Amino acid sequence: MAALMPQRCVSGLASLPFLHYPMEVKLLENALKFLFEGQSLATIKKYVQKKMRRLEKGLVSPQDLIICKENKVNSYKRPHLQPVVVACARGREADTANICLYGERVPYLVTYGARTNRLIDNVCSLYDFLYDETAFLNTKYYIKKQLIPPLSRVFGLLGEDPENWYAELSVRKKAPSTESAFSRRSLPEVSSLRARSPPRKKRVIEQYYSSKNCAVCHSFCTEEDASLCQPCRASPQKSYFCLLSAQRNVEYTRKHLYMICSRCLGEPSEQAIDQCISLDCPIFYERVKINKKVRQELPNYRHLLQKF
Repeated sequence: MAALMPQRCVSGLASLPFLHYPMEVKLLENALKFLFEGQSLATIKKYVQKKMRRLEKGLVSPQDLIICKENKVNSYKRPHLQPVVVACARGREADTANICLYGERVPYLVTYGARTNRLIDNVCSLYDFLYDETAFLNTKYYIKKQLIPPLSRVFGLLGEDPENWYAELSVRKKAPSTESAFSRRSLPEVSSLRARSPPRKKRVIEQYYSSKNCAVCHSFCTEEDASLCQPCRASPQKSYFCLLSAQRNVEYTRKHLYMICSRCLGEPSEQAIDQCISLDCPIFYERVKINKKVRQELPNYRHLLQKF
């Protein structure tokens, strides 16, 4: 009798308990699906490492990393040390009408901070993260503290250690661009919400020093005050084409996203589109992300293109 394909029968059971953020649920569900479809552990490991690498490079939408925890402020022994309580307090400081009820799930994100900071010091609301130029998601926290434990509970039974999967990755991070004079011009959607909270100080070392990465190939430049490395300067036509393509890609992406929002709202003006701040819309996160690129990267591209 031919072997039957195993099936995952979990009717009435919670195969996936309530996890912390959507990416965690999607990854664990797909990993279990691959396992019961007969995929090898090497294939599952490659898939998990691919998702971890995307998270490390900042290619995952913040919407998939929103942590929602239930507010039980009266039942905590030390409520001032709970991230959900801190998120409620900071949301109430920005908007006095934003009152978190008991049992309500409060969304928040975890960003990078000082090495001595506690977890509650790095908690921020969604609007604070989206409109703060100095905020970067703490990818190590999301992977080590939120993603690896549920994977270890499943694949540890098979003799695999997902923590070693993450240790095998070698991700080269690109330093963020320094703030230019153009980035200080706030767009309409930023000015309406940025005034809710005071501006934060610089928190990462790349914001104190200019980047030493090549603008074309992102390799390290050994020369002082050089925006392009020696191989890219040796081929000016190729470098000019790459910079022009990157500039056109940012401009086209922004135009395409605003066209989608225009069809949704029925309003062609960008000022009306910028007033839409729905956190349930995935286009909103992409729009804020591309507007950050417009403020940070486009001036650098235009400045470099004028040198050719």
